Formats: sequence, structure tokens, C-alpha cells
Amino acid sequence: MDVLREGLRTFRFHGRYYTDSFQHSYGHAARLYVADVIADSPADPAQYQRWLGALRVLCMFKERDAEDYVYEVSSGSELMRLGLGADWVDARAHPTGLPARLRGRTFGVHYMINLDSEVFTLDYCLHWKLSSIPRRRDEWLRAIVPSIYRDTWTISLGICPEELVTSPVLQLPEADPTIAFESRRVYPRVEVKEAWAVFLTHSLAVALNTLRFEIVNFGREWSPDSFLFRELMFALVSMASNRAVFHDSGARPLPRSPSQQDGDDLSLVHDIRQVDQTRLEDEWVGHDTPLEFGSMFHRSGKLPGASPAETIYWLEGVLVSLELVPDGKVVTKAVRWGIEQRHASFQAVILSLFEAAFVEVLEGHDGEIFVKVSDMVALSPIRAEWCMSTHRRERPPLTDGAVAQPHPGKMKLPADCVATPKKLQENFPGLAALVNFFDIAANRRAVV
Repeated sequence: MDVLREGLRTFRFHGRYYTDSFQHSYGHAARLYVADVIADSPADPAQYQRWLGALRVLCMFKERDAEDYVYEVSSGSELMRLGLGADWVDARAHPTGLPARLRGRTFGVHYMINLDSEVFTLDYCLHWKLSSIPRRRDEWLRAIVPSIYRDTWTISLGICPEELVTSPVLQLPEADPTIAFESRRVYPRVEVKEAWAVFLTHSLAVALNTLRFEIVNFGREWSPDSFLFRELMFALVSMASNRAVFHDSGARPLPRSPSQQDGDDLSLVHDIRQVDQTRLEDEWVGHDTPLEFGSMFHRSGKLPGASPAETIYWLEGVLVSLELVPDGKVVTKAVRWGIEQRHASFQAVILSLFEAAFVEVLEGHDGEIFVKVSDMVALSPIRAEWCMSTHRRERPPLTDGAVAQPHPGKMKLPADCVATPKKLQENFPGLAALVNFFDIAANRRAVV
């Protein structure tokens, strides 16, 4: 008797994820299932383009229908009914901003067909060009070998030619330290002592760690103007600047949507629009309707999410700029943008998914601009090179006699990594600095 396991399949189109689960038999039958999926992708270039176009059209119709009949709502009560608990709204059946992890469940196999970058991905770490998956004598399967990291596969170039292997990541630009203004390096304040600073830094650390799985598996595919990049960074700066509203989930748990599973450490919640009151709003947030982080629900005529649509904006008097790499070149761009906004002296923070740089802009008596800028500071223990979307060369095959090591991106952070102010400073220096930076900016505005 075959043992059935659950698999996960995802399509990515227009930056959104279409995910559902499927049943497959354990072991050899699972490989046959994936082989059938690969066989559906035509090897002939002309047929491949027609097949690709048909899939994109299908996703386009699903995207349109989801907007027309699911995600666009007109009232707060409707938003609550759709977004938090209606059993007929299953996030797996509709395009979502956040890749569905379906936490608390174990999947035998996961594959993704990325229609944006034309990449076929198996189990998060194996990436082939969608147009040329090596299928002769199941080369794709024979090329899968253990990597130097435990429980992590890679592709053997001795079996699969390198020109067929790819990566969906956005290439990080080489850091350019040059700043087009007179400047000097400063050290950001990462020490947290006061109770409020410890609380905010701890909240930021827990929130960022909640999305560790998504960042490690997909984060390098997100551009600064993408929905998830903007939403995550806006959540962080909103909490760091003390603009966020916190809910004691132990005292009054929020309703869960069908996409949530027991065991979630923390649900990030945004108030995305001013809407009509409901019972939950009266008890907690007044006129604001809470939604899960990454929710695509939105009011008519408005965009999903809480974040600004731009990648550079003002928040509590601080210029926030979202970039892939916070180097000197982007510091120069941010400073010029702030000056064009008629701000001669101001503070700015340059944020990537992994690092931050802190900037203070001063205007001298002669009108010359002087810039104080910090080195890049790690937001958390998560590193860009850990991401599973990177090329297989980041995960070389395990050689004979070698012992596989744990993959740092798959290792859970120690339970005590946020236990004390000192641990927060050591493990999340960028988040601690972010809290202090917004506090300093607020104090300076208060005395002006």
C-alpha cells in the first residue's frame, strides 16, 4: 500500500504566488510526479513559448478574478468577514503576496514554476532554466546530489551542463563606497537600555524572525519596489518609530484566517485603511481593521498593504530609502532626494532586507552639505548569502569522505537570542540601531 504524502506547488506571476497542495505517493512515485510536471514543459522553443504564454494568461485571469471578486472590498465589516476567518476564502486558491508556507504541515516535495524569471525550482534550492530542463534519460534527477550542507541538495555539473542551471535571485550590485558629498564615518548607537527600547527591539527581532523562512527561501528575489520588500521594511520602521499598535494576543487572540496554522510564533498585522467599525475594531484598534501581514485585501481604489508605493519616503521626519545594497552610491541618491524635497538638514536610513546604513545630513553656514554616515549594520543574523534562491555554486556537492554541515539559513536561532538587551544588541544590531535612530530624530524635532 502506497503511503500518501502532501506536496506543495507554486506558480509565481507578477510577483504574486499561486500555491496549492497535492497528494503524491512516497519515494519513487514522487519523482515520477515531478517528472510528469517537467514533461509538461515543451522542449521545442516555439511550443515552449506558446505553453508559457498560456500559463501567463491563465494566471492573469486568476489575478483579475481575485481582484474583482475577492480582494477588493468596500466596507470594514466585509473586510473582516473576508480577511479574518471566512471559511470559503482559502489563500491557497488565490494569488497571494506572501508565499504560502502552510506552517505546521510537512510536505514531501515542493516545486515552483516562476513565470516572471522563467525558472523551475525544486525544494527551494534546485534551479533550472524553465525553457531547457535537462530531461534526456532524466538528467535533472540524476544531477541532484547532496551538497556540503546537511539535508540540502545541489546540482552536479558533471551530469547537468552549467548553461542549463540558473538562479532566480536579483544580482546584488557591487558596493560602491563613494559619496558625492563631504562626509565622515560614524558609529550607530546599538546599545539598548531603557525598557521601551528593549521592548521595541525585541518586537522587531521577533517579527523579522517570523519571516525568516520566507526571507531565506525567497528574499533575494524581491526588488525594493516589490510588495513584500516594501511591506516588511515599512513594518520595521513603523515599529521602530513607535507608530505601530501592539495587540496582546495572549489576552485576546486574533481570529485566524484559513492560511494560518497552529504554531505560528507571531502574526504580523497591519491596519491598512480607515474602514467602518466592527466588534474587534471597537475592542482593539478603534477605526482600523487589522489584516495579516502580506494580505492582498484592499479598499476600492487603493493598493494592497500598508506601505507607501514608493521606495523612498518620509516617516516621522526621517527619510527612508529601500535598496538592495545600502552603499555610498545610494546614500548620495537619498541625500540628493532629501535636498530636492527642500530639507537641508535631516536624518535618513537606507534599508535592505539584510543591512541598514544610517545617515545624518547637515548644512553648513556656507550652504555646503556635510554627511555623517555609518557602515552597513546587519539587521539580524540572516545573511544574503544564505538564501536558497542563489546559484548552485553557493552549495557545492559533498565530496567523498566529507561531513555535511548544517545550513546556517535552516538553523533555528537560539531561544535566548532575544532574551536580554545584550543578546539583542549582539544578534540584531541593525534593529537596535533603528530604534535608537528614530528616537534621536524625534528628540531633535522636539527641541527645534
